[in-house]
Amino acid sequence: MNRTEIRHSLKTGNLREAAKLGAAIAWKYDNALRTLIRFDGTKMTPEQIRQLRELINSGGLSPFQIDYHQNGQVAKIQADPNNVQDCEFALEAHKIVVEAQAKQVEAPTTQNTPKDSPATLKGLIEDYIKVKSTPNRLGQYDKGWDQEEKRKERASAARVLLDLLGNHPISGVNKMMVERSWDDLKTLPPNWKKSPKWRGKSIEQIIEEQIKAQEKYAQQKAKLPTSAQRDALNQDDFVKYLSPKTLENYQWNWSALFQWAAEHDYVPRNFAESLKVGEIYFIHGRSSYTKDQLKQIFECEHYGTRTADDPAKYWVPLLLLYSGARLNEMCQLLVEDIIQDENIWSIRILEEVVTRKRLKSKQSRRVIPIHSKLIELGFLEYVEKRKKRKDVKLFPSLDTGDEKHNKYLGNWYGRFLSVVGVKERGLDAHSFRHTAVSVWLNNEVNEIYAASICGHGYNTKEDKKNDPQTFSMYGDPPIPSVLKKYVEMLEFGIKHQKYRGTLDHKVRIPRGKSLNTRGSEEVENIESASI
Repeated sequence: MNRTEIRHSLKTGNLREAAKLGAAIAWKYDNALRTLIRFDGTKMTPEQIRQLRELINSGGLSPFQIDYHQNGQVAKIQADPNNVQDCEFALEAHKIVVEAQAKQVEAPTTQNTPKDSPATLKGLIEDYIKVKSTPNRLGQYDKGWDQEEKRKERASAARVLLDLLGNHPISGVNKMMVERSWDDLKTLPPNWKKSPKWRGKSIEQIIEEQIKAQEKYAQQKAKLPTSAQRDALNQDDFVKYLSPKTLENYQWNWSALFQWAAEHDYVPRNFAESLKVGEIYFIHGRSSYTKDQLKQIFECEHYGTRTADDPAKYWVPLLLLYSGARLNEMCQLLVEDIIQDENIWSIRILEEVVTRKRLKSKQSRRVIPIHSKLIELGFLEYVEKRKKRKDVKLFPSLDTGDEKHNKYLGNWYGRFLSVVGVKERGLDAHSFRHTAVSVWLNNEVNEIYAASICGHGYNTKEDKKNDPQTFSMYGDPPIPSVLKKYVEMLEFGIKHQKYRGTLDHKVRIPRGKSLNTRGSEEVENIESASI
């Protein structure tokens, strides 16, 4: 079809208007297909496809919606009761679907599955979770399933596939259906299951609202006259999506599910192994902070007032800024992890089962020199107070009993960035790590030293042909006295303010309320309130 035919078909010569109309038509067809694959394994005859195509072309599928239960029975038909044609279209479309469903039930399945195979996708997922969550005779779990928190995350990711795809028979699941569910997932917003904004809405309704919001963002951006103004327009003010890291986790979990199913001959192959995160709606990965952003965070009044209720809120971001360490590594520190190594104050990072300290890899074990700026701000005095109290954890408020210590502070810091106006996509607590690496990269620091501070391996399998292995195979990591000068390169010209709070974390009293409404002892023991 050439440009003239498209112009006549859409009845407009305006390119922007044509794009909008085209998107609407694509969404209408997509909605029709979603309706058809909602129930189990429907296959339509050419005649039924022709009938449905005529309905779509006549506009019948646009103003109404048919909702189905998982067993294929009609749950609800929505149509304009004042429009007889709309009601007729809805009933006729449902009739076509029911006829196709009846023929599918009569037809034998072509995909061979074991006799003991789970009948449905839901059964497959629950069997998979049960097997992976059960240790073997030696008490060992499969990789990635050894922690309770990880087991919950992986089970949740697998069940999200069920939410998106529906409870089909295993014999009816194919790669195209999984890819469609993947596309739907990439369109969903963060916390779409928990946020009050999306409560009570179907996945289809959420996706439709996301698409409309994205279109609004694109329209606003197109109206701006200069590239600088267009770049300054924040997409997050219009629409938000799952982060690339979150999507990577989903892809890993879905692929692991289907790989397990394929190995047990429940499905012919892994339907999720080729799923890609890609560039979805201009989504970006994590970013580094600029110097101006760092000053906006640490020099503002809020960093003094909103951290006073909990020393962890004050010290952990500073530790991340001046070390390039991971968030959980700093959150789980013990008082005894602050050591002197050859007269250089340092932070010792290692795993320990008893105190639930965990590391990402064996390369994460290391000793990092403490930046002079932290010493100047009173970090060693804070540590000494903890020692006198005989505290075990350096930040007791972060020890909630979970597998990881960083959840509470990570969530708080995300909200804090919004409070101080640093809302760029890709910026979070992990961005301090990116910032540190950028400093070392721009100062041409040898990667061995940067990796030793960050806790990375400095020789991968791919490097073996080209890079010498002497240091990584035989030598110990660089000592703190060698690494100290590279840590001191993390200088950003920030005018820091000292900690204004007490040693104990307290509840932050909302404005307009008096401390006298609670006893002082009670306030001391209440976990810090969020911003």
